[in-house]
Amino acid sequence: MNVEMEEDQGSDRNTTEASILGSQSRGWDPLNDAWVNKFIEVNDKTPADANRQDRLFSLLFSGSGSNGSWTGEDWSQYLGKKNALWPGKEAWGDNQIGPNFDRFMVHLQRLADQYGNEPQKASVFSRAVGLIWGGIAYDTSVFMALTRAAVGDHLYQLHEGTDGWIARYVDDTNPAHHWAAAFLTGFCFGATIGIIASTTRDLAQYLTGLGGTREDISLGIIGARHGGLFRRSSKDGSKTKDPYMELFNQMRHDLSDNG
Repeated sequence: MNVEMEEDQGSDRNTTEASILGSQSRGWDPLNDAWVNKFIEVNDKTPADANRQDRLFSLLFSGSGSNGSWTGEDWSQYLGKKNALWPGKEAWGDNQIGPNFDRFMVHLQRLADQYGNEPQKASVFSRAVGLIWGGIAYDTSVFMALTRAAVGDHLYQLHEGTDGWIARYVDDTNPAHHWAAAFLTGFCFGATIGIIASTTRDLAQYLTGLGGTREDISLGIIGARHGGLFRRSSKDGSKTKDPYMELFNQMRHDLSDNG
């Protein structure tokens, strides 16, 4: 089940002033200390993961302001129906894309753009992926966050649908959430450990009838491999290879039914 959010988090003014901070910048962590400090200044408290999800949602989806910036009215509308937006029960604005695999890739690219495609930002990018699509806690250790998520203790998981995914990886309406957890595990601990951890969990659930499926097992293996690939490519220091583009190309090859 989802972690319960504090009721007052929906009214935090980070959704106006602090979220605008650096909104036109690229090549930096959008959840960095500058954003945190601005959030504290405006709201007189430290941001929770729910606030971080609000911030990241505004970077994936365009607002109605100039160049897609978010206005105060946008934030009011978002906060009024975020419970329906994240699970895909309602669409944001006039968005006509998806949900489908292609939209998932567009969102990943928009997120990567915030980090300037810089290899040294790979770790915080991976944590953001886990937070957005896996609902995996950001402000705690990776091991603890993944452990909690594995037993259903997670935040919102952004719905990206099933259209465009290869069928053998789909067992529910939002395979992106399973991929994100496996990807984060593979990135943080390496592909081998990621595959073992993901397969062990899914196989145990499958054999005991607690929810694991063949599709989950297959997608977990692929996701962990992608995390391991991104871990290696972001650390090799190559000036000729873009680790983000390498990841996205591999994802399209492995997961898209048009790959």
